[in-house]
Formats: sequence, C-alpha cells, structure tokens
Amino acid sequence: MAEKGRHIQFKKWLKKPFVWILSTLFLVAAFADFLANGLPLYANKNGQNRYPALEKKMADWGFTNNKADLNIPENWLQENITNQIWAPIRFSSNQTDRYNDRFQKPHSLREVTPQGFPHYLGTDELGHDVAAVLIHGTAISFFIGVFSMFLASVIGVLIGALAGFWGDHRLISPIPKAIFMSIGWLMVWFYGLQIHQTRFAVALNEGGLSFLGVLLVSIFCMVGIYVIFSVIGNKLPPLNRGKKVAVPVDFILSRLIEFMVVIPKIILILAVAAIAKPSILLPTLVIGFTTWPSIARFTRAEMLHVRHTDYIRSAETFGISNLRIFFRHALPNSLSPIPSLVAFGIAGAVLAESTLSFLGIGIPPEIFTWGKLLAQGRTNPSAWWVTLLPGLMIFLMVTCFHQLGEELQGDTRSRESFLRYFI
Repeated sequence: MAEKGRHIQFKKWLKKPFVWILSTLFLVAAFADFLANGLPLYANKNGQNRYPALEKKMADWGFTNNKADLNIPENWLQENITNQIWAPIRFSSNQTDRYNDRFQKPHSLREVTPQGFPHYLGTDELGHDVAAVLIHGTAISFFIGVFSMFLASVIGVLIGALAGFWGDHRLISPIPKAIFMSIGWLMVWFYGLQIHQTRFAVALNEGGLSFLGVLLVSIFCMVGIYVIFSVIGNKLPPLNRGKKVAVPVDFILSRLIEFMVVIPKIILILAVAAIAKPSILLPTLVIGFTTWPSIARFTRAEMLHVRHTDYIRSAETFGISNLRIFFRHALPNSLSPIPSLVAFGIAGAVLAESTLSFLGIGIPPEIFTWGKLLAQGRTNPSAWWVTLLPGLMIFLMVTCFHQLGEELQGDTRSRESFLRYFI
C-alpha cells in the first residue's frame, strides 16, 4: 500500500507543469558548460585526446593547474587540432565577440566572425552571446538560491527547534554547571569564530573552496570545544551540586531572531560587499545569513506544538533523555513547514541575486548573470532581447518555485512524501 501511495503521489507530481519546467532549468544549470562553451568538449591536439571544457572547469575549481591553452578559445581552431566536438552554443558567458558587439539582434551578424559561429539570441553591448549568458545565468541562480536556502535552513531549523523544545523552563541546570557552560559558550565563540576572522576574510577573497575549508575548521573547533565542556560539566561532581535554575533558552534565542529580523538587509549587503572581494559565494552567504530568521520562527512555532503531543509525553514518561527525544522524535516531526519555506526562499533568493546583479553589487565583473544582462537595457531600450529574455527567465524560475511552495504548503501528503526522502 505504501508503494502504491508513493506511486500515486509521483504521478501527481508529474502532472504539474512547473515540475517539468524546474526539471528542465535544473538540467540546463547542471550541464551549462556542455551547452554553452567557447572551448570544444573534445578535441584531438597533436595526436592527444583532450577535453578542454572539462579541463577548464576543473582548473577553475582548483583541482588542476590552469593550462595556458585553455584561456584562449581561438587556439582550438588551429590546423593541428582535429575532430573537435563543440557545444550547441559556441560561446562562453564571459566571451566577447568584437565583430558583433553593440547589441546585435538575434541571428543578425554585422560581420562574419573568424569562427563563423552564430549568435542565436543576439549579443549585448560588449558582444557577449545572450544565449550563453542565459544558460550560465541559470546555473548561477540555482547555485545561489539552493545553497543560500540550505544555509538558512540549517541555521533556522537548529535555532528555532532549540528555542521551541527547551523553552524557558525545560532546561534545568545547577548554578555552577550553568556558569561553567556559559564559559564554554564564550570559548566556542572565541576559538570557533573570533580567532578565525582574518582567515575568513582572506578565504572569502580567495574563493569558495578556500572559504569552505576555513568554515569546516571553524565548525570542527566549535563542536569539539562544546563536547569537551559538556563532558566535563556532566562528569565533574562539584559542578552538579547546588541550587538549580532554569536556563531561558527560548528568551535568548527569540531575542537573537528579533535582532536579525530588524537588521536592514540592503545595508548589510552593501557593508559586506564593500569589505569583501566580489564572488558568487558572497551573495550566497549574505542571503543565507539574512533569511534564516523566518525559518527559525516557523520551526519554533511547530516545535511548540510538537512538544506537547502525546508521543513526546510518553517518551518522557519512559525516561528517555531529552537529547534523544529532541533529535529522534521532536525535530523530525517539526520540519513539516520547511519544504514550502525553502521553495519560497529560493524564489526570493533568485530575485535578490538578480537585484544585486542589476545594481552591480557582489557579483564579480567577469561573471555575467540575468541581472547584469537586464541592466544593459537601460542604455539601449530598443534592444528588447537583453531585457525580455532574462526578465522572462527570472519570471519563469520565481513563478515555478512559488508554485512548488504553494503545492507543498497546501498538500500535507505531498509535504510528508517530500520529507520522507530526507528523514
């Protein structure tokens, strides 16, 4: 019966047009470098099999050393290179065509290029292929939307669930242990965040992989210090004596959520953009760190309801520890509003990224996105293809994610089937 119900739900999702549109956009984003690239996908150079597009991507990610012949696409049109296999769009998003710049219309070539490659959707002011920018812009929008909401979900769910489950009177601790754990939290903040500030700033300028490495080291330090203080606090007898007090977890975390809500996002974005080197990671982090309060509030409200259910009371009656109840029973059952919030959040993140790109904030100058393409319409309103096409892509992606959020929000069974794959 369960398999039959899952099959029915799957067929129901397949009937939704926005599912097919989002799936298509996801495939375009995943294979963007194989759909639009100034380098061939395969070529035989001096008798050696080469995969320039893949090699360039690996070099950009830092996995291999960048080779000089990968930086100039024209080098792959020489006579000693044979059997080239090209992408459908033979231009990269940052590649310019000086023979067809200044807003050439779709399928219009002012002068035949040395490569002889057509611009199916025209060019912008600098000669960037509009089709290539739209394809790679899809990948950038997906990356920023998904990863920013992943970051916001992790932070928001953790803080909201802790606030809702522990409340202001559930966590009872002896005064010596409470003071000891307060010192532990100060150590977590100092050795996990404060001492790594310089490394964070340097890594943010270097790129995504470097920043991810510093972030993982910081998280490892914070978790390690917290575990050490927790073990010492539980095992050391003098810390578990004396008068017990209730730790106001909900009050502290709720004030933190309110503080983050009132911070003007645009001011924070401008401040971070002024001190950090532009990168795709920058708007991802800013959007993620400014979006989590809404998820935290919904999670807290759901946890307050779950905390008073019969199965939680039964688990407490059987003497199960609070930590096990929290992670095994309370937390999984308080995630029902998260999928719809994430879908709405991705739509908002795509709009935020497009707005930042339109204003020229946060995104590196060499990376062209939907927002940057849209901004060029201000200089030449008659170039309808640089405003209509990216505007249509933004509208399509945001609308589909909104439709997904409404579907998950209104259909409890769909939401539960969605969560079942992750829990």
